[in-house]
Amino acid sequence: PVFVPDSTPPAPVTNLAAGEPGSNTMRLTWTAPGDDGSTGWVARYELRYSTAPITEAGFAAATPAPAPDPQTAGSSESVEVAGLAFSTTYYFALKAFDEVDNPGPISNVASATTLGIPDLSAVPTSFFQELLTGATATQTLTLKNDGAGTLDFTIPAPGLPV
Repeated sequence: PVFVPDSTPPAPVTNLAAGEPGSNTMRLTWTAPGDDGSTGWVARYELRYSTAPITEAGFAAATPAPAPDPQTAGSSESVEVAGLAFSTTYYFALKAFDEVDNPGPISNVASATTLGIPDLSAVPTSFFQELLTGATATQTLTLKNDGAGTLDFTIPAPGLPV
């Protein structure tokens, strides 16, 4: 068969929603549009965000964010945008592109505010234990977040002092 590029753009995403805020993350959900209007499978998404409302004219100036690989038309799509600032309102919009890079129109613009800064408290605030070779000890650390924000952390592998 001969491949004939089409000029029919993907349908717009009309139900982009922002929710499940974190201190520096936001979950976005929408329904996958079609490649040619409302049928088929789009080739890719371009997702953008800003601290100001996004318009068709200002779409390219908004900050790009990683988007998932598209699914078939009508499927539920979801992505978590990370690297956002605390207590900040963000606006999100996306466009779908077909296999010959025809862009669909800008989606509806979804907005939401990230949570505040986490407030970490630890009990006890430090540990000390002297052990003989081969001996073991157990100590408990209690971490608590008294703030509105999400507390994301990693604990590095223990090592000997240098």
